Amino acid sequence: MRVNRDLLLHTLRERLIPFLAGRGFDQISLSEEEQRSQEVRFSFPFGYMRRLKGTHFELLEIQLDKYGAAKFVLNFGAVPPQGVDVPWKHFEQSEARVSSLPEWYRLYSYRGCRKWISPSWNMLSYNESSRAAKAVDHAIALFPEIENWFATGDVGRHMRRVAYNRHRRSNACASFCDDAGLPCRRRCFVSKVLHPPRDFPRDRAWNFSEPPTSGRWHFSA
Repeated sequence: MRVNRDLLLHTLRERLIPFLAGRGFDQISLSEEEQRSQEVRFSFPFGYMRRLKGTHFELLEIQLDKYGAAKFVLNFGAVPPQGVDVPWKHFEQSEARVSSLPEWYRLYSYRGCRKWISPSWNMLSYNESSRAAKAVDHAIALFPEIENWFATGDVGRHMRRVAYNRHRRSNACASFCDDAGLPCRRRCFVSKVLHPPRDFPRDRAWNFSEPPTSGRWHFSA
């Protein structure tokens, strides 16, 4: 029997949110612009978590499956006092989200297969509340990996790095950018690319200035 999403939301609200608050994280509501996006509201029902550590903001998000499955991951990263830059915008420290960062991390249940944290599926157990609680407790048990990354930068066994500046280029991408003498800026974990279209004149400088159509770029694997 599968645990429904509403029960998982309730368990997260009752167990994980207080746990994070006890470690100094404040809960930040979605902005008005983000509230207008049904996908963002559905994927981030708790808004964002943030705490100040020295001069840096440490950010954390509880992201739920956008298709309604009862599963979640924890996204996190740190913002320096000067803010961060991505190819289309500069984000001040106070406005930056995890997905605004040029480098951030995600905590999975199992890193190798990118398995999201979810209640176990057990036909013999009808106690959905217990299985939802075990899933949330599993995330809490893995939380020291996040704390260790904030403190030392060490990547834990259940974490994966997401970044703008390193990617595996396709042959077509490498051919165009190398031949044109351009820095390749393709974001490998989203569908939109930042390098020029194939018919762009190679004797012209390429400057990507158009902002993305969505304010959020999340690694959805």
